[in-house]
Amino acid sequence: MNTPTAGESRATFLSRVQRALSAPGRSPSHHAADHTPPATAELARLVSPQADLPSLFAANSAKSGMHVHRVDKSAIVSTLSALLAQSPGAQVALAITDSVLRTLASQALQAAGNPGITWTAQQSARVWFDVDIAITDVTAAVAETGSLVLACSPLLPRAAFMVPPVHIALVRTSQILPDLLDLLAGDHSTPQGTLTIVSGPSKTADIEGILVTGVHGPGQLHVVLTP
Repeated sequence: MNTPTAGESRATFLSRVQRALSAPGRSPSHHAADHTPPATAELARLVSPQADLPSLFAANSAKSGMHVHRVDKSAIVSTLSALLAQSPGAQVALAITDSVLRTLASQALQAAGNPGITWTAQQSARVWFDVDIAITDVTAAVAETGSLVLACSPLLPRAAFMVPPVHIALVRTSQILPDLLDLLAGDHSTPQGTLTIVSGPSKTADIEGILVTGVHGPGQLHVVLTP
C-alpha cells in the first residue's frame, strides 16, 4: 500500500506511486485484460437468430400496446377491411413503398367502400393532419423490443406515421431482425432519410407521472404481420 511517509514531499510520493503502477503485473489495465473476456456480439445479444422471431416480435409488440394481427397473405385485404370498418367515414391514406402491399391495401380500401388517398411526393405533408388512419409498410422490425423501424423516403414521409391518430403498419415476417445489434450492423443503419424506431403508440407521463396515450402521435397502433 502506497501512503506518504513522514517528511516525504508530494512530488516524491507521486513519483513512487507512478513507479509502482508501471511495475510488471501491477497495471490495472493489464490485470483486467487477463480476467475479462473479449467483448463480442454473443455477450451483448439478447435474442438468438435461431429464435422464433415472428412470435417474439408479436409478443413484445403487444406488451408495448400494439394490436398485432398475424395473418396469411390471403387474409391481408379482409383484415384491413375489418379494421377500417371500425371507423366508418374515416379519412384514410396509404404511404407504402412495397408495391405488392400497396396493391393489397388499395383493395382493402375498395372493399371497405373508402376512397382513401395514396400518398405521392408531390403532395404537401400537411395532408397528414387531415388523415384519421394511416396505412404504411416498414423498413424492418426488431423482435427484441417489438419495435417497428421506418426509414423516411419520398413514398413514406415521417408525418405518415407520426401525425394520424391511428397507424396500421404492414410487416413481413422476413423483415424481422433478432435485436438492435442486427439493426445497427445492417444496411438499415444508413438510410437515405430519417430512421425512426417505434415501440408502441404515442404516450407521455410528463404531467404528474400519469401515463397518457396518444398525446404526440398515434394513440392506436395496429400491426398486420404476414409472411
